Amino acid sequence: MNTPNKKPTVSPTRGRRNRTFHKVTGLCLTLPVLLLVLTGIPLELSSQLKLGSTGVPFIWVHKAYGIELPEQAFVQDGVIELDGLFLVGDNMRSVAFHGQFLAASAQPNFTMILTDKEWLLVARDPSITVDRGDYPAPITDASFGAGIPMIATEHGPLNSTDYGASWHPASATLDAWPAPSSFQPDRNTQAAYGAALVNWERWLQDLHSGRFFGEVGTWVMTAAGAAFLLLAISGLLLWVRTLWR
Repeated sequence: MNTPNKKPTVSPTRGRRNRTFHKVTGLCLTLPVLLLVLTGIPLELSSQLKLGSTGVPFIWVHKAYGIELPEQAFVQDGVIELDGLFLVGDNMRSVAFHGQFLAASAQPNFTMILTDKEWLLVARDPSITVDRGDYPAPITDASFGAGIPMIATEHGPLNSTDYGASWHPASATLDAWPAPSSFQPDRNTQAAYGAALVNWERWLQDLHSGRFFGEVGTWVMTAAGAAFLLLAISGLLLWVRTLWR
């Protein structure tokens, strides 16, 4: 009499071990998966959320990147200069510049800044591009008289009644060319300076990859990637095992 073919049996011990490995691996991946999801979703919407142009205001994040305030800072009429970076106005809009900070004058809708290399017009509205230009000749000093920019050149003083668009010989010169004053940065200045150097997109990318946590974080996220692969394999084996029951 013919007997029906029996499906090969699978060791119950091996199945239990596989299930245990699958569960433990999945549990260990909880935090990495959570981190990947929480950082991945906003990164996918980076352009819509303007993460690349929005700074991270958290000082502890700046310290993690090794960002420290410069030893010297200068201020004049609401403009703070910190190591090649201007923080302008009440909203501390950050603006990179060239040269040495010489003078600044705040107007109702913008602030004009003079360095020895260029002039800048910084609007209060951060969505408006910074306007900047060169001088008609090398300058030795700069200041403002009654809100009008004036520069000292080897050919005599020049001023501009159209805020840098054109420069003309000044009929009178200034008795003094006041320089920006030394400034002791406070916590708000420190936060604004760090935010100008670290944006949300960069921070989220470093969190997503584990780089923010140093070499250990990179290895952890690499191990998590390998664990994802093992989790998929163990899950496939568990599914195949059910076919033989």
